[in-house]
Amino acid sequence: MDESALLQKQERLMAQSQFLRDSLSQQVQEWQPSLTMADKCLSAFLWLRQHPIIPALGLVFFIIKKPAWLFTMFRTVFSGWLSLQKLRR
Repeated sequence: MDESALLQKQERLMAQSQFLRDSLSQQVQEWQPSLTMADKCLSAFLWLRQHPIIPALGLVFFIIKKPAWLFTMFRTVFSGWLSLQKLRR
Protein backbone atom coordinates (compact mmCIF):
# COMPACT_ATOMS: atom_id res chain seq x y z
CA MET A 1 0.00 0.00 0.00
CA ASP A 2 1.27 3.38 -0.87
CA GLU A 3 0.97 6.47 1.29
CA SER A 4 -2.06 7.92 -0.54
CA ALA A 5 -4.03 4.68 -0.05
CA LEU A 6 -3.19 4.72 3.64
CA LEU A 7 -4.31 8.34 3.93
CA GLN A 8 -7.59 7.54 2.17
CA LYS A 9 -8.16 4.59 4.48
CA GLN A 10 -7.38 6.75 7.50
CA GLU A 11 -9.85 9.43 6.31
CA ARG A 12 -12.52 6.79 5.71
CA LEU A 13 -11.99 5.33 9.17
CA MET A 14 -12.05 8.80 10.75
CA ALA A 15 -15.36 9.58 8.98
CA GLN A 16 -16.80 6.24 10.12
CA SER A 17 -15.64 6.89 13.66
CA GLN A 18 -17.27 10.33 13.65
CA PHE A 19 -20.52 8.83 12.34
CA LEU A 20 -20.51 6.20 15.08
CA ARG A 21 -19.83 8.83 17.77
CA ASP A 22 -22.70 10.97 16.49
CA SER A 23 -25.00 7.95 16.37
CA LEU A 24 -24.10 6.95 19.93
CA SER A 25 -24.60 10.51 21.13
CA GLN A 26 -28.08 10.58 19.61
CA GLN A 27 -29.00 7.25 21.18
CA VAL A 28 -27.82 8.41 24.59
CA GLN A 29 -29.92 11.57 24.30
CA GLU A 30 -33.01 9.44 23.63
CA TRP A 31 -32.38 7.50 26.86
CA GLN A 32 -31.47 10.55 28.94
CA PRO A 33 -34.95 11.20 30.49
CA SER A 34 -35.31 7.54 31.51
CA LEU A 35 -31.81 7.40 32.95
CA THR A 36 -32.40 10.64 34.84
CA MET A 37 -35.59 9.23 36.38
CA ALA A 38 -33.81 5.99 37.32
CA ASP A 39 -31.02 8.00 38.93
CA LYS A 40 -33.51 10.03 40.96
CA CYS A 41 -35.30 6.86 42.10
CA LEU A 42 -32.00 5.31 43.14
CA SER A 43 -31.06 8.46 45.06
CA ALA A 44 -34.43 8.47 46.83
CA PHE A 45 -34.06 4.79 47.72
CA LEU A 46 -30.57 5.33 49.11
CA TRP A 47 -31.76 8.35 51.09
CA LEU A 48 -34.61 6.29 52.57
CA ARG A 49 -32.15 3.56 53.54
CA GLN A 50 -30.05 6.12 55.38
CA HIS A 51 -33.07 7.78 57.06
CA PRO A 52 -35.58 4.98 57.81
CA ILE A 53 -37.17 6.82 60.71
CA ILE A 54 -38.86 9.42 58.48
CA PRO A 55 -41.09 7.03 56.48
CA ALA A 56 -41.71 5.03 59.65
CA LEU A 57 -42.95 8.17 61.42
CA GLY A 58 -45.19 8.93 58.45
CA LEU A 59 -46.65 5.43 58.59
CA VAL A 60 -47.22 5.70 62.35
CA PHE A 61 -48.96 9.05 61.80
CA PHE A 62 -51.36 7.54 59.26
CA ILE A 63 -52.01 4.50 61.45
CA ILE A 64 -52.89 6.71 64.40
CA LYS A 65 -54.82 9.28 62.40
CA LYS A 66 -56.70 6.90 60.10
CA PRO A 67 -56.49 3.23 61.09
CA ALA A 68 -58.93 2.24 58.35
CA TRP A 69 -56.37 3.56 55.87
CA LEU A 70 -53.98 0.78 56.85
CA PHE A 71 -56.48 -1.95 56.06
CA THR A 72 -57.49 -0.29 52.79
CA MET A 73 -53.88 0.09 51.75
CA PHE A 74 -53.07 -3.49 52.71
CA ARG A 75 -56.02 -4.77 50.70
CA THR A 76 -54.99 -2.67 47.69
CA VAL A 77 -51.36 -3.79 47.80
CA PHE A 78 -52.33 -7.42 48.31
CA SER A 79 -54.80 -7.30 45.41
CA GLY A 80 -52.14 -5.77 43.19
CA TRP A 81 -49.68 -8.44 44.20
CA LEU A 82 -52.19 -11.20 43.42
CA SER A 83 -52.93 -9.64 40.03
CA LEU A 84 -49.22 -9.49 39.26
CA GLN A 85 -48.85 -13.15 40.20
CA LYS A 86 -51.74 -14.08 37.85
CA LEU A 87 -50.15 -12.10 35.02
CA ARG A 88 -46.85 -13.88 35.48
CA ARG A 89 -48.49 -17.29 34.94
